[in-house]
Amino acid sequence: KRGLNPWTTVLYTFAFATVFLFLFNLLPGSLLPGTAASLENFFWLGDAFSGWGILFLLAAGPTVLGFGLYNVSLSYLPTSVANLIVSLEPVFTAFIAYLILDERMAGMQIAGGLVIVGGVIFLRVYEGWLESRLQQSLL
Repeated sequence: KRGLNPWTTVLYTFAFATVFLFLFNLLPGSLLPGTAASLENFFWLGDAFSGWGILFLLAAGPTVLGFGLYNVSLSYLPTSVANLIVSLEPVFTAFIAYLILDERMAGMQIAGGLVIVGGVIFLRVYEGWLESRLQQSLL
């Protein structure tokens, strides 16, 4: 392990994001897309407990857990490996959507997924090649 506690990093990241998104959302006249039209519309979910519950589950589950586990992985894995794994996220998402939701992909989407997978394979092979050349030059 090395560096800061990963969960502390996640806390700081989300705290600063919350403050700045809150301030930007209060800009007058809806200068930015997605801002509240008025302060009354800021909490647009209203009293609907189910809406707030779903929002909490989306925030706690995929968002905080995803960022947290990524930061934990940075404590144990080299940054290059962790980033290669993260770059495969769209491919995994499409594959899971195919399995669970019976989604179909267009040719360009399949080609994009293959480019991502090919890039990951290329980088891993190239990294291994560079490491072997470095070891040979040290001998």
